Amino acid sequence: MQKTLLQKTALIGLVLLILQGLLLMIGGVVDERHARRDAVTREIASSHFGSQAFAGPVLSIPYVEEYEEAIPSTGQPAVARQRIERTLRLFPARSEILGAAAAGTKSRGLFKARIFDWQAGISGEFDIAAPAFERSRERSTITWGRPTLSFALGDPRGLIGTPTLRWGEETLAFEKGSGLPNIGNGLHASPARIDPARAQRIAYTMKIGLRGTDSLSVVPLAHAN
Repeated sequence: MQKTLLQKTALIGLVLLILQGLLLMIGGVVDERHARRDAVTREIASSHFGSQAFAGPVLSIPYVEEYEEAIPSTGQPAVARQRIERTLRLFPARSEILGAAAAGTKSRGLFKARIFDWQAGISGEFDIAAPAFERSRERSTITWGRPTLSFALGDPRGLIGTPTLRWGEETLAFEKGSGLPNIGNGLHASPARIDPARAQRIAYTMKIGLRGTDSLSVVPLAHAN
């Protein structure tokens, strides 16, 4: 009887070892297929268009601050003219993004990668009313430059056609690049000059189409979205 029990125990152990080996083999096949699928996604992204992201708009207004500063000296009083260049960045007071995506796949052998076409309409408004900005002297002279309206994209290669932008009463043309520091991918446009010291509300509308692979991230930047 004891011999039979030992035989049964050994048989169970053998079956467990075989099952463990099979599970390891299946796990290896699954991991290999996941790795191949990821490689196919990367291949399609590198040769066509990658994951997409959309963020914006950001309104950037450059300005120059100038003031006179006394220079300590042992002789006659001396004054130096100081000049500092800065940029004021503003976000929309409200924004609405309405979009629809059509999904599909691209194949490489047995493996497929998800792709999509995203068509969106963006509308919103900037509420510009004497915003706070960095200033070294209370009575310094401020000269405002031409503003830039910026949108960040995940992969500009996925743009479908030419996006359109309406800014107040202007129809603006886009240029390549976000126009923002440390964010290369995107689009920017240059509206007419704005005086931030004068209270004003400026509406905008935009239409854009994007193709992408695997994922789409939309980043809301307005105070009310």
